[in-house]
Amino acid sequence: MKSSWFPILAGSLLVQSALASPACGPGTGIGCLNHHARSIPVVDGETSSLGKRDGGMETIPADTTTVYILLARKAGTTMAEFKDYYENHHVPLITELVFQGELRPLSYGRNYINRNNTGSLIGAGAAAFGHDCITTVICRDAAHRDALFAQFTKQGVPIATDEANFLDRSKSVMIFPENSLVTVPTTEA
Repeated sequence: MKSSWFPILAGSLLVQSALASPACGPGTGIGCLNHHARSIPVVDGETSSLGKRDGGMETIPADTTTVYILLARKAGTTMAEFKDYYENHHVPLITELVFQGELRPLSYGRNYINRNNTGSLIGAGAAAFGHDCITTVICRDAAHRDALFAQFTKQGVPIATDEANFLDRSKSVMIFPENSLVTVPTTEA
């Protein structure tokens, strides 16, 4: 069962998946998303007609797939140390071992949680949220995602060894959404 915060989080982060659509090309903006509307399976084999315009907005399938990785820092590690290690040691390692050639993701984002800002975590489950970073890996499609994470698994030993330096791996969570939908502003032709 999903935590109460996930739909809010996913709703805001999934927009970047659609905006990163390689089919539209760089600089084409939200207007290019209109041609992506179609009917797709949404839940348990049921189909929903997407592209319905309501109040200047429409819901469409995301052409890309995003993996969300929730990470928590190792006990005794400050947030500054965690971020420094992740950015200056782990990101270069992952780039070298996994993100090469055709396996390069469309984007690899790290979203750090600022626990000193009361507005960073809101909602009923905020106090129990035990993660310090939400990493996003945006892939072209499911086949690209599967190939990328097969390489990630193949490189498991050096990656796990490095993660032990700054992560509490017992709290790591990877989320592979099956269907991603986005609601975007419409543009009139």
